[in-house]
Amino acid sequence: MSAGSLERFEDLEAQWGELELELDAINTCDIATVNAWAKNSGIAPASCSTLPRQLLVDGAREAGVELVVGEHSLPELVHHGERLPQCVDVFRRQMVEEDVQERAFVCRSLQQSPQAIATRDGRIREAVGREDRRLLVEIELAHRASGGVYGSPRVQRELRAGGIRCGRKRVARLMREHGIRAKQARRFRATTDSHHGKPVAANLLDRRFEVATPDRVWAADLTYIWTQQGWEYLAAILDLYSRRVVGWAMSARIDQDLALGALNAALWARKPAPGLLHHSDRGSQYASFDYQALLRQHGATCSMSRKGDCWDNAVVESFFKSLKAERVKHHRYRTREQARADVGDYIERFYNRKRLHSYLDYVSPVEYELKNVA
Repeated sequence: MSAGSLERFEDLEAQWGELELELDAINTCDIATVNAWAKNSGIAPASCSTLPRQLLVDGAREAGVELVVGEHSLPELVHHGERLPQCVDVFRRQMVEEDVQERAFVCRSLQQSPQAIATRDGRIREAVGREDRRLLVEIELAHRASGGVYGSPRVQRELRAGGIRCGRKRVARLMREHGIRAKQARRFRATTDSHHGKPVAANLLDRRFEVATPDRVWAADLTYIWTQQGWEYLAAILDLYSRRVVGWAMSARIDQDLALGALNAALWARKPAPGLLHHSDRGSQYASFDYQALLRQHGATCSMSRKGDCWDNAVVESFFKSLKAERVKHHRYRTREQARADVGDYIERFYNRKRLHSYLDYVSPVEYELKNVA
């Protein structure tokens, strides 16, 4: 065997990595040790008992190494007390020989030299690297445009909408490798005051959140936002058809006027036909006489969640979670006006018109209505 061939063979052998066992400190071992070595080397332990003799012989002969271990398989040799370093040396060379044979088969099949294949593989890796870098720029732009709120599913959909072909797993990998993450939400306390003597309605919605037509089912709720001037409260109403915020209001007081402000805004903007189902929690704001009277005036039916069950109003709870995770928790509002302006910007400019909604197959609520409402 020529010196060049031996050098190439030794280079291939080095690809298998160094043994994790201290071979020099071991003279003999049992089958368990061999199996442990095989596992650490990334080789199925079961293969140790089926090593073909001819491959061992050919591997040793190709490397110019004298075969001193006879005709037994590796486990048999170890079982008979042979030194582990000798056995492993032959075993590793046999595996390298298999790799050489596989590479030779690929070369013959493609009718190309090993050098040409290596050059081609290098060019492919270089091209993939360039494409990843180009895609990473687009990912960062899409993530930044969302205010840092998009994870990989929405980023990928945003890129596809812009004509950029990319897979979700590839986007997720690049975001993970470069530390690009979606903003996360914090838990928030309940604002429902159900300890009152006002009449409450039955849960007519019963978690049927999928609605076929717009302005047939609305869901309402309240939440709070901290400012340096004190708590600011938000009332919001969502159309379950498109998940669009159809009415909202903010106030320093969490009372029926706050809830009525959001309801009046929704009624003015949407003008729903009689038969609307309005769902909320059992809070005193929604059970109040004035609120119920306004619903009846517009032919709406009232539905309320079961006591203490936030899942009955999960759609609005999800909206509040997104609002706080994607906007509120990243700002410190000095005044109530700052909070109102920023929340209004999130709802009207971003959430309703731009934010990709997973329930809507990753389009915004406004776009969903434009596509599906005649």
